[in-house]
Amino acid sequence: MHTAHTYTSSSRVDHSIHPFLFWLGFILAGIWAQHFVPGVDFLAPALIVCQQQRKVSATVWLAAAFIVLQEGMGSLAFGSLILWYAGMLVVYQAGRWLFESRNFLFIFIIGVFLGVWRYVLVQMMANLQNLAPEPRRLILECVLQAVVFTLEWGLVFLLYKRYARHDDEPRA
Repeated sequence: MHTAHTYTSSSRVDHSIHPFLFWLGFILAGIWAQHFVPGVDFLAPALIVCQQQRKVSATVWLAAAFIVLQEGMGSLAFGSLILWYAGMLVVYQAGRWLFESRNFLFIFIIGVFLGVWRYVLVQMMANLQNLAPEPRRLILECVLQAVVFTLEWGLVFLLYKRYARHDDEPRA
């Protein structure tokens, strides 16, 4: 006779990790990825995921960490990353009035915005420093940014929902 297996709290294995450890692993993976694909910000999707989960404190500390890390690794004058992330968060907040925050089209629009915004910021900051970025390479990096952001957001969102602990976390 076959009996159905019942799960109790003591027999169920909890695979969730603390969000701090999740984001720490994400930062390490993002920096590693940026080593192989320079000119593409692999950290930005985390801020959107935090906003979708309405985790303001996590958004703030991640943004601060990302700005310090990115400014230290970058070659442009200080401030471009603050404008980069501020622009992304403004577009996200404004777009939430028009779109469902987890809508793939909405995330793609943010990705396209980031590609264009990257072009504008790099041109502006390079002119301030009397630098001349290679146009074809910059355009390729901007297109890659749009595509990578959209795909990475999907992966990070799924991994966060599946593996990060959600004790009493509100939803977007």
